[in-house]
Amino acid sequence: MEARRDPSITPGEFRGRRHEITHPNEFSQLRSVPLLRRHGAAPVVILDDRISAEKRAEWADQLNRSYLACGCVEGSLGMIAGLGVFGLYAAVARPDLSLWAYIGLFVLAAAVGSAAGKLVGLWAADRRLRALAARIRSEWDAPPREEKESWRCG
Repeated sequence: MEARRDPSITPGEFRGRRHEITHPNEFSQLRSVPLLRRHGAAPVVILDDRISAEKRAEWADQLNRSYLACGCVEGSLGMIAGLGVFGLYAAVARPDLSLWAYIGLFVLAAAVGSAAGKLVGLWAADRRLRALAARIRSEWDAPPREEKESWRCG
């Protein structure tokens, strides 16, 4: 059976929720770390007609690569590193442990390595996103925007 595709959607076009950036000051809202995101993960789109469509698409593609990063590659590398460290420990130290203790340490090494790798991957993606946003801010010639004063209770 052939999959049906909506002919009005061109390849690469995203239909759904997205972050619309209309001014360089709005880059401060973007964070790669999921717990620090305000609006969840959705593609970034730059909306400013003073910038060419090619430049907006290039910037959005670069931003989305870092903004939507999940840290999975770094997490898998961390798991491999954790298992390697465990293998070296088991081979060199040869601790007198039961089979279940070895299995438990094996799983623990995989989990700790994966978590550490994922955190490093998300941190690196956030750093890349911050640097990229700063570079785009310097290239984006937008008129100054007046910031609205926010009201806070208490």
